Amino acid sequence: MQPILQSQRNLAEINHNTDIELIRNMVDSRYKVTQHDIKAIREHLVQFTGSALGQSFMMMKRMMPKSGEKIH
Repeated sequence: MQPILQSQRNLAEINHNTDIELIRNMVDSRYKVTQHDIKAIREHLVQFTGSALGQSFMMMKRMMPKSGEKIH
């Protein structure tokens, strides 16, 4: 009985490690895609506004109404 339980435990550990590795690969892959998207957006903003990303967001923030302020 003991060898069967040990084999099941080993199989469960192998399956767990395989699943964790697949999840890690998906997260890493999505991180790289997101970083690529951020870089493309940054380049697009610089190309069309002539300013850096931070400056563009600061301009947008100044244009946004403050909390409780009415929009005309």
